[in-house]
Amino acid sequence: GLQFAFVADPVHCRWGEYSLVEATRRLMETALSDVTFEAGHLLLLSTSCVPYRPLSSLQAFLRGRPGVEFIQAHDISQGRWVKGGLESERYQYYYPFNYRTQRRLFEWATERQREFGIRRAMPQGVNVHFGSQWFCLTRATAAGVAAGLNQPAWRRWLRWSWIPDEFAVQTLVAQLCPRSAIANHNLTYYEFDAQGQPLVLENGHLPHLMAQPFFFARKV
Repeated sequence: GLQFAFVADPVHCRWGEYSLVEATRRLMETALSDVTFEAGHLLLLSTSCVPYRPLSSLQAFLRGRPGVEFIQAHDISQGRWVKGGLESERYQYYYPFNYRTQRRLFEWATERQREFGIRRAMPQGVNVHFGSQWFCLTRATAAGVAAGLNQPAWRRWLRWSWIPDEFAVQTLVAQLCPRSAIANHNLTYYEFDAQGQPLVLENGHLPHLMAQPFFFARKV
């Protein structure tokens, strides 16, 4: 049967902030340290991610693809990933203000940093990769990612970034794994329009959804 465990030291998460990365790191460390669990893979979902295929089919899928990391990791030096708006600025500028609750201050600070040519220092050797927050990683890679996220240089870099959940884990996976081991997609189906708004899945989408090679879907 299903087993549940809660992180002993939870994080109050706010969209767009480092707290999402910190919560992910603590989740990974909690799962990896559980000697009764011994997970072969770690898969990140939210309450907006709904399973639409049986767990047994996911297990069979992963057993047939040993060593594959299911995460989107796009090298932005080869082209943009963000459809519009800030991309490299997300980790080059400082973001002390919340985008949703302090919008005017957020935009004022961003414009001033653009005006003065701010470029924050990054951890040595980092080649930034972007992608969706959701992933399914092998145990070994998940352990390497959790350790990387705990490095002081990475924590400093990510703490003042904007929406780091879309490049923190992705960048570390690209650093730890050969490109041939990265599927460059995850196991959760989602779709966004040109304005970045998610498609809301309803009953009429079921045939379309069942034709997709995924195991979870959002947002339903």
